[in-house]
This record gives sequence, structure tokens and C-alpha cells, in this order.
Amino acid sequence: MNTLRKRMLQIALPAVLAASIPGCVTYPAGQLAGLSSLELCELRENQGVNLTEETRRTLASELQRRNDDCRSHGAAVAARRLEALHLDMYGRQSP
Repeated sequence: MNTLRKRMLQIALPAVLAASIPGCVTYPAGQLAGLSSLELCELRENQGVNLTEETRRTLASELQRRNDDCRSHGAAVAARRLEALHLDMYGRQSP
């Protein structure tokens, strides 16, 4: 399994488990600190409604600490989302 797909699963798995209960996914600050800014923005975009308020604040604080924001990563987040959808729909047999 490629690294991007593994990372996406690591990020998405808690949300999948809690998809029906908004505001219940919590990530510890140490785990968020280990993610890239792009991954933080992807997490916020994909799981925003499932994140607890504490996690949202921690995520925002981590981006602020890095002097970064998600506006600069919007195109990359969208491209990764399209890549993931393509893999889910067509698998690896399609270019």
C-alpha cells in the first residue's frame, strides 16, 4: 500500500468509526504535530464536522504555530481528494 493511501487511512479511520456522531473525534496534540500542514488541512476539510471543539482549536493552534493556513493548501487538498476518489472507483488498473 502506498504511503499516501496509508496516511489517508490513518487520518480517515477515526472519522469513519464516528461518522454518525458529530463532534466526537479527538486527536491528541502530539499526533497533530506529527502531521504535515497539508495533512492538517485535509483532516479539517474531510472530518470537520466530526472533530471535537478541542481538536479544532488544537488544529488551528498547530497551524498558527507553523505560521501557515489552509488557504495555501486548498488546491493540494482537492487534488488528493480526487486521487483518492479515483483509486476507490477504478483501483490501480486505470492511469
